[in-house]
Amino acid sequence: MRRRGRVVRVDSGGRLIGALLRAGLVDEVSLLVHPCLAGEHATRFWYGDRPAAAPLTLIAAQSLPDGLVWLRYHP
Repeated sequence: MRRRGRVVRVDSGGRLIGALLRAGLVDEVSLLVHPCLAGEHATRFWYGDRPAAAPLTLIAAQSLPDGLVWLRYHP
């Protein structure tokens, strides 16, 4: 007997996340924001030559130790 998962965590790049969003398979986007900047340039892109853009609705925000912030959104 096969069971369907209720929670699937995806740590991936823009191609897989974009495919899951287009297929309507994403119920929630969870982000951890670390208090640091990475890279040499301020104009970074998620995938390819276009910036990532998807409308999200904030459902929760929580401050964590060491300056981390946990953000949860509905797509």
